[in-house]
Amino acid sequence: MRERHAAVTGHIAPRATPYRVDAAASPAENFLHAVSATRFELLNKDNYEAWKIHVEALLIKNDLWEYVNGDKLIPAVEDNQKSIDARNAWIKTDRKAKSEVILAISSTELQHVRGCNTSREVWQKLASVYASKGPARKALLLKQLMLHKMSEGGDVRDHVNKFSDIVDRLGAMDIQVNKDLLSIMLLFSLPDSYEGFKCAIESRDELLEVEALKVKILEKSEVGSNSVVELAGSVRTENQKSYKYEFNGYCFKCGKQGHKSPECPTQSKPNKPNFRRNGPDKQNKQYRQENNVLKQMMILLQYIILNLLVLFQVVDLGYLTVAVLHIYVVISNYLSLLMKKLMEESIWLVKLAVKSKERELLIY
Repeated sequence: MRERHAAVTGHIAPRATPYRVDAAASPAENFLHAVSATRFELLNKDNYEAWKIHVEALLIKNDLWEYVNGDKLIPAVEDNQKSIDARNAWIKTDRKAKSEVILAISSTELQHVRGCNTSREVWQKLASVYASKGPARKALLLKQLMLHKMSEGGDVRDHVNKFSDIVDRLGAMDIQVNKDLLSIMLLFSLPDSYEGFKCAIESRDELLEVEALKVKILEKSEVGSNSVVELAGSVRTENQKSYKYEFNGYCFKCGKQGHKSPECPTQSKPNKPNFRRNGPDKQNKQYRQENNVLKQMMILLQYIILNLLVLFQVVDLGYLTVAVLHIYVVISNYLSLLMKKLMEESIWLVKLAVKSKERELLIY
């Protein structure tokens, strides 16, 4: 390939060689090559945990992590040239480590590391900002965990990974959330399209652990994506089945082309009863009026009880609020059942009236 390229263009293209650690080069120079060969997302307000793992791995690989974590401190200056040279070498290497950590930070987050002199100070400053263990940080993470919801059509794997990332951050702050509570929160963070899946998980004798639930959710998402493809195929098949054959023959009754004799428009059609003109019976009208009265009574009752609830909440009588709420639920359920029963009877009367009309038409 290189010879063919040389014959066409007149020069030989250089070969792409993979990066190798140069034993003669300094650790900082090797680190520069490693960063240029390895790409990862710059630090922002949401990816500190993953970013820290990437940068720490690169620093360890290139023997610079000791400067950042504080194991290799700056040597003291003595009355000899050797100690001065060692101190200068340490400062030079530490500056390179600091510059590489800063180059892995996005421009919107650089204000946090201004004024830091060593790589150790930069690392500690970032940890204090993004991995703070104060009450505000804990409250923020707990709020994110409770409000973490997946939108319809969202990426299931990304949703599960973000949920796990928040749990890991809380664990780093020595906050261990109950396992059953985590499973319930993850289950109810799914959208309404997973309602059947939620019911199936809730009906089990024992609640699944978080890791097992993650696997089930991912399997469900894969099955759902496959079902979409199957649904598209079934719709295409139904469309093919619904294709209507056009008849181009002649009718035996009128002699016209385009329809068969049973479909001939000239044949006489039997008279059908016009139930819309006749309308429902008077008894059905009475039932509808009674239902409207019941609905108005229910609305009035709900309005009165809700006002009582507001009044009790202002007075701060919690036990009375619960009692009134319980009475409200019982009465509402009773009236709902009563309305359902009346509606069933009214529908039965309408069907009976329709049958009687049909019989009258058949007799006369």
